[in-house]
Amino acid sequence: MITDNLLIALYILFLSLGFMASLYDFIFYKIPNLHIVSIFLLFFIKALFFSNLHSLITPLVIFILLLLAGFTLYAGKIFGAGDAKFLAVSGLWMSEVDLSNFLILSGIFAGIISLLYVFSGKFIENLRKRAWSHMIVVNREKTQWIRFLSKRLEKPFIPNAVKEQNFRQVPIPFGVPIFFAAFTVILRTLGG
Repeated sequence: MITDNLLIALYILFLSLGFMASLYDFIFYKIPNLHIVSIFLLFFIKALFFSNLHSLITPLVIFILLLLAGFTLYAGKIFGAGDAKFLAVSGLWMSEVDLSNFLILSGIFAGIISLLYVFSGKFIENLRKRAWSHMIVVNREKTQWIRFLSKRLEKPFIPNAVKEQNFRQVPIPFGVPIFFAAFTVILRTLGG
């Protein structure tokens, strides 16, 4: 019972870090390395309690393959480097759950988000700006962590395509569909 609760807590922590990474990606088109490293280290904490050395080989091979695939997409200017790293560390977690559904759902969610950008780009850009301005308001609180972020929050990245109102050329924050896919797979797995 305790081990089940610990496993669920670790997955919730992974999803929380993934949510923060995807939100940051949505607002700034970047995923901080702190989120990536935290998710990576959290996997090894989980492995310490629930795996043996032999069972780590497959997830690490999957991690390396996804990282190579992600950086290939980065080289082709389809993905950002943060998206490639986020895909790889999420794949590390999904390798023990349901990797194939995770990858398929990532593609499906990426397609849906791409269509949303094409047909509702102005709305999404306004939503992104509102989220950013809300973070600035929260930023005025006395929390050190938020203050640390304030320098970054004052200057959001605005792609040239948004400035030109050409929403078919706006880069897609792929961290969002990666998170939605991981969330869906984990919810299905833990839920039954």
